[in-house]
Amino acid sequence: MHRLSWPFLLYLIFTSPSGPGYAGEAMSPKARPDSTARDSKAAVKSPLKAVFFSAVFPGGGQIYTRNYWRAAGLGTVEASLAGAAMYEVWRMNKATDQAEIDRHFEKQRSLWWWTAGIGAFSMADAYVDAHLYRFDEQGRITIRLRPMGGMGLALNRDL
Repeated sequence: MHRLSWPFLLYLIFTSPSGPGYAGEAMSPKARPDSTARDSKAAVKSPLKAVFFSAVFPGGGQIYTRNYWRAAGLGTVEASLAGAAMYEVWRMNKATDQAEIDRHFEKQRSLWWWTAGIGAFSMADAYVDAHLYRFDEQGRITIRLRPMGGMGLALNRDL
């Protein structure tokens, strides 16, 4: 029974009318927006779901907000730090000398703090990305190098 509860819970999260990509109101299938279109007015990402996914799975919040490269980077860093911390715990348990035990304890404690910090950053990033999911990205500031009677730098804003 316990093994069936997690898949059932994930099924409920992803198939509910207020599931990912919708503002919480039930809509008919014809009225639902295309969840792949970022420019859709009704496409909304829940910040709390983004934080939840980021807390449960390294990079999960970034995947939910469709920032795949950032998900790969943050997920890799967070998983690597957690793995290194677990390796230090294993080495600490295998150590025989008290000085060696203390050294591995300090390393694993430091690695766990770094893992928690990257995890908190990942959750905050997912939260902000979910809030800014519908933000219009047309107006960008670009820097272009253009000759202006010698050497110069031009800052342009495209509207």
